[in-house]
Amino acid sequence: MIRIRDIHKQFGDLKVLNGINLDIEEGEIVSIVGKSGAGKSTLLHIIGTLDTPSKGRVSINGQEVTRYSQKQLAEFRNKHIGFVFQFHHLLPEFSAVENVAIPGYIGGKSKEESRDKARYLLDYLGLGERLSHRPSEMSGGEQQRVAIARALMNDPDIILADEPTGNLDTATSMEIHQLILDLRATFNRTFVIVTHSRDLATMSDRVITMKDGNLLSSDS
Repeated sequence: MIRIRDIHKQFGDLKVLNGINLDIEEGEIVSIVGKSGAGKSTLLHIIGTLDTPSKGRVSINGQEVTRYSQKQLAEFRNKHIGFVFQFHHLLPEFSAVENVAIPGYIGGKSKEESRDKARYLLDYLGLGERLSHRPSEMSGGEQQRVAIARALMNDPDIILADEPTGNLDTATSMEIHQLILDLRATFNRTFVIVTHSRDLATMSDRVITMKDGNLLSSDS
């Protein structure tokens, strides 16, 4: 599903990625681990088309996205990629339903269709009683579930998660880990996760270790 070939990323004289080659299959859960500054998040952002490589190619579902214009990339992201971040990035003035529905609006779905899908996803994720709550009225774990529902809104092929449990306590983190497994089983989504959590990495199908912008290993 994801093919990365000879990806380099450089900011001025600073080399962040040094010729990364990586294949990720449909339905895999892949964790990327390594110390801070290893290039994990930069690689994730390039896979997600949020950033462009200095050199190299990224293909998703056979489409070489590194050739796309910014407009094409925005449309591609909205349809094919869902994002989950450590700090949720929910809009504080909007309810859970409204936050989840936003990608649907951007993707051209009607308000009614988007809200119906948002309610379904939130209910599936155990937040049926939190539909009208704003982020400040929810716990960290609940906010992350809202963020996951938002990522699922447009039925993306790939979910990219950057430290999805980094801001949560141990018990809540384990709930989110199990939720990721359940989502893969139910929706057959591909997950690529940057994490410092040994538990989250262990439950993945494959663990990729990075150091100084290089892949050190890829363990099943």
